[in-house]
Amino acid sequence: GEYDIIQCAKDTPPSQCVQIITSRWKVVDMLADCPIEYDASWCTGEGSTDPEKTKGVQLIYAAPHCHAPSCISMELYNADTGQLI
Repeated sequence: GEYDIIQCAKDTPPSQCVQIITSRWKVVDMLADCPIEYDASWCTGEGSTDPEKTKGVQLIYAAPHCHAPSCISMELYNADTGQLI
């Protein structure tokens, strides 16, 4: 989601004016279920006619993004393993 930076209290040192946002999502939330009556060749979720598309995913590229010049760092973690991607 979008996030608005909240101004820190007056006289707060910049080193103490840090805000953190955390977002969590699952790959399954990005898959599309398909009604059987439609062309299911493009489906990635339940109802796919291609079993190769429902076996899982291979992460090829993932990156966070930030539109603000004030972003200090961003990390992506695998929530199942705790591994930093």
